[in-house]
Parts: sequence; structure tokens; C-alpha cells
Amino acid sequence: MKWIPEPVALFAYAKNATEPLTTYVRRCNKNRYEVMGDVLIQKSDKVTADKTEAMFYGVGVSKFIVLSVLTWGLFDFYWFYKNFALYKKKIDDDSIPLARAIFSPIFAYYLFIAVNMRLEGKGYKKLLPAGSLAVAYFLLNLGGRFLPEALATLTSFLIFIPLLGANKQINLLNLDDNPNYFPDSKYTWVNWVFIVIGSIFTLLVILGLILEQVNT
Repeated sequence: MKWIPEPVALFAYAKNATEPLTTYVRRCNKNRYEVMGDVLIQKSDKVTADKTEAMFYGVGVSKFIVLSVLTWGLFDFYWFYKNFALYKKKIDDDSIPLARAIFSPIFAYYLFIAVNMRLEGKGYKKLLPAGSLAVAYFLLNLGGRFLPEALATLTSFLIFIPLLGANKQINLLNLDDNPNYFPDSKYTWVNWVFIVIGSIFTLLVILGLILEQVNT
């Protein structure tokens, strides 16, 4: 385990800087802060960290990328479902989270706007380019269905990219709401099942594409 501040922790430092960065790093090391996904939390706070208060569902960057790629975008739908479900619970509207997740290429814009509204409410200056991200996510999904096989495979691997910025801002918001917050970075046994199955499937697809090119 490396005792260094990760991006979210550095953002928190920059927002409330009262000491030199080198001093901040030494203090984190001395107090035994531990890297949990993209956030530093003190080891003694792990038991009391409460994720249920979060308005959105944040995931560690590495877990987000691994599961998005190896599940061919299925994890992205789960991520949307969790976010829409949590947001519905907080604002008590009549939306259907599962439907919005299934049609996430259409409803992604609404989630990005919800994140921006929350950012604005907390005084953050840097907002998501909601329209651009929504269009990019929609086009990548479209490309994965209608482009030639090789290009469709490539776009399927890249679908998660427009979501990374939103996930990062969600982690910032959740950390702002709860100093003990840390993103979902642990791999469960279900995650590992999908990783193994997804890895085998991905290798077979790549092998098939290679053989197709060799035979043509």
C-alpha cells in the first residue's frame, strides 16, 4: 500500500489549503491514511464510513474501467441504475430507475445535469459538459450496434470513457457530503465471475477477428 494522496484527496487539499503540500503528505502518512479507490481515508474510520448517505453511486476508477471493459458495457448500465435509484430516493420523484438505466444512452444527459445541479448547489465552478458527454455516450452505443464488426468491438470497449468524468465528480460530491466516504473499489465475488467470463469472451472475440483477417 502506498501512503500517498490520490486525486480526490488532493482536490480536497487544494480547496482548503492551509499548509504546504509536502506537509500535508507527511501528515497523511503520519496519521496512516489509506488509499481506498480514489480517496484517502484514515484506517480507523473504515468501520464508520457510511455510504448510504450518498446521493450518487461512485466507483473507484480502476474498478470502473475493468468492469466496464470486461462486461462490454453491462457494468455501465448497473452504474446508471444505482445512480438513478439513489437520486430518486433523495428527490422522491416518480421516475423508474431500471427503465432509465436500460435506456441510458437517452437518459444519460439527465444524470449529468443532476450531478451539475448538485455541483452548483455546493459552489463548485467546474461542471460537467453534460451535452457533449451525453452525445458521446449515445454515439458510442450507436456505433457498437451499427458499425462494421471490428469498429463495433472497439467502440464497445470505449463506451465507458464519457462516464469517467461524471464518476469523478460524483466521488467529489459524496466526499463533500461525508468526509468518511470512499468509493466502491472492492471487487466482490460477483464482480470476479463477470471478470472471468468477460475475459474469456473478449479473448474469443479478438481471436475470431484475427482469424477472420487471416482468412481474407
